[in-house]
Amino acid sequence: GAWGGFESGAGADRKPQVYVRAQLTLKEQGGEVTEAEKEASITIAQELREGEKGKTGEENIIGSSINSVRGAMANAKWIQNLIRNIVDVIESLFNLINWVDPQKSMLVYAGICLVLVCLLVVKTRYLVLVGGLQQFLSGLLRSGRRKKKEKRKEEEGKDKGKDEGKGENGRAGTRKLGNPISNLIAMVPTNEDLRRYYFWENFRLGEIEKERINEKRRVARLRTLFKAKFQGSVSLRTAEGEWSGGHFLVLQSHRVAWWKSERAFDNGEACLGQIHFSGHSGLAGLSPLDMRTLGKQELARCSCVFGRSGGRAVG
Repeated sequence: GAWGGFESGAGADRKPQVYVRAQLTLKEQGGEVTEAEKEASITIAQELREGEKGKTGEENIIGSSINSVRGAMANAKWIQNLIRNIVDVIESLFNLINWVDPQKSMLVYAGICLVLVCLLVVKTRYLVLVGGLQQFLSGLLRSGRRKKKEKRKEEEGKDKGKDEGKGENGRAGTRKLGNPISNLIAMVPTNEDLRRYYFWENFRLGEIEKERINEKRRVARLRTLFKAKFQGSVSLRTAEGEWSGGHFLVLQSHRVAWWKSERAFDNGEACLGQIHFSGHSGLAGLSPLDMRTLGKQELARCSCVFGRSGGRAVG
């Protein structure tokens, strides 16, 4: 039902309000449906359907267009994948003939030679006869095994759970390995597989060759320009007491200089620090603190250098 009214007094200027109370009465389960109720239900469903069509007609057209585009894209992807699979098989066959994988190519050529010998020795009519008998006998033996299997099931009364794991010949079913020819073709790499493999292999060899060339240039530069007495990677400790490793040090007759790394030296970057052997300079012993912090092997390989720059380096 519904009722409404106007408030008086202090709230008389308010707008009128309508209060609605709705109650849902469910039909008893299993009760009989009258014809009037059926017609009312059908009419309401049709009205709702027509209203939905009028509201979302344009949306349905747009949605169907989007679905058509998505379906076309899915079909295009499927066609693309199909063409890729076909091309992969062709490339694998081509690489199988061209000895890309010597073991598998040897197997294929050995099989071809065996077939050729059989065709030369055995007459063709005998091969045709054996092929026909094989097809006839395989079907006959299969039907015989099937009948024998059914008879054995009836006699022994095996339950279905045990029979489901058995093959056609009555023995426990084994996992199917697929077609050996398709497996052989799938094992042969395609051109894309070869490109990926040789790309990283060439990249590794290129890095090794690049490092060899850089080392050759570095040695020539140190001999001709720097006339170095010693060069190599060292760990340095500055006057502040901080250790840093991986530096490239060059010892000359009048100074010692170090760079951040060998690559920094090869790139022509400025040195991080240097000590000139002029005036009060030379070698010194390690401090008691250095001797306490360093191990025996490190002490045997350490040197303390001082010079005009005012810094000290242990390497």
